[in-house]
Amino acid sequence: MKKVFYFLLIFLPFAVTAGNGNDKAATSMVKGRIVDSYTQELLAGVEIKIEGTNIITYSDFDGNFEIPNLKPGKYSLCINSVSYQLKQVFSVEIQKQATYKIDLPLTQN
Repeated sequence: MKKVFYFLLIFLPFAVTAGNGNDKAATSMVKGRIVDSYTQELLAGVEIKIEGTNIITYSDFDGNFEIPNLKPGKYSLCINSVSYQLKQVFSVEIQKQATYKIDLPLTQN
């Protein structure tokens, strides 16, 4: 009985940590910056949505955004902001464990 206890005590932590994080390790991210195409001003509060999903994020005060935990595949982004033309980016291909960086200029209405 003691041998079983010591065996579990030694090897159980390895078994638990081996299964944790595998899904996140295989995920990727889209990140970028939103700017005004004319003034190059950084735009805050712009909505970035992955079409066909419920995944939405907004650019921060510096115009930056991140969409983490994406599975590899092709995605289409829809970028929307008041006073700017709607922008769509098609066929953004995300590789396994990669970060796709994109700067998105928006044109005023």
